[in-house]
Amino acid sequence: MSELMNTSVSVLGAGLMGSAIARALLRAGHSVTVWNRTAAKADALRGDGANVAQSAVEAMNASPLSIFVFKSYDAVNKLLDQAASTDFSGDVINLVTGQPEDADRVEHWATRHDVRLLDGAILAFPNDIGTEDAAIYFSGDPGVWEQWESVVRGLAGGSLYLGNQMRLANSIDTVTLSLVTAAECAILETLAYGQALGLPLSVLWDTISQVPAALENFISYAVRKIEASDYTTSDASIDTWVMSSRQIAEHVDRMGIRGHQIKAAAASLRAAQDAGLGALDLLALHQIADHR
Repeated sequence: MSELMNTSVSVLGAGLMGSAIARALLRAGHSVTVWNRTAAKADALRGDGANVAQSAVEAMNASPLSIFVFKSYDAVNKLLDQAASTDFSGDVINLVTGQPEDADRVEHWATRHDVRLLDGAILAFPNDIGTEDAAIYFSGDPGVWEQWESVVRGLAGGSLYLGNQMRLANSIDTVTLSLVTAAECAILETLAYGQALGLPLSVLWDTISQVPAALENFISYAVRKIEASDYTTSDASIDTWVMSSRQIAEHVDRMGIRGHQIKAAAASLRAAQDAGLGALDLLALHQIADHR
């Protein structure tokens, strides 16, 4: 791993996450050039010691490493095309949330233009950047990872390199975000349901805080059983889950709670039952989840 201290780094995109990344780099002693389409956001970083570029291409040419922190891959694609028309020769780390197919297109661009590019998925909030608890998963050009690992670990101590296929980090990000989004929405709906039943938030916290450990055990159990294609159950069958989820969904409706998450779960369970899987373990939902 290269020990790159006081390296010049450009950060393109100065929203909440981009600004957090720029400030973490500055605290680590790097020279940082920033650019943002809305100039005021980049200007706000001058007080932290950042240099402000007047254009994206100027920012990219100011440093051997450019970090993209945009809202969409459309912005990334436009900027890469602009850079291709110049003598840009630096490395790029792209930290934009999108779909795996977006990462595929960026990989094809990098190959055509002989640019070293690493794609990354941020598994942290802006306030976590610069700490050991933050994580960024990377995939793509191994040379970029080897050269800049010390820099990115300064941004997120839990960073990992997954492999040279560009879509890997994006795929992990998409899968993780789908789980976290559904889980957090379910938690909030559960809190509202519990309050509607007269339960204090403190009591709900005491109960719900026990769930992560149970889910960890369930994930381990699910992976083991699914790998073995074993969907038999010695516990509750899908038929049992259908009955309980239907009762809860109906009660949620009567209470005037939206309950989108429990209703979606109940619908998935009924679909498995309709597919003839009622006597099997809940894990049999995995069999109908992929309907390509």
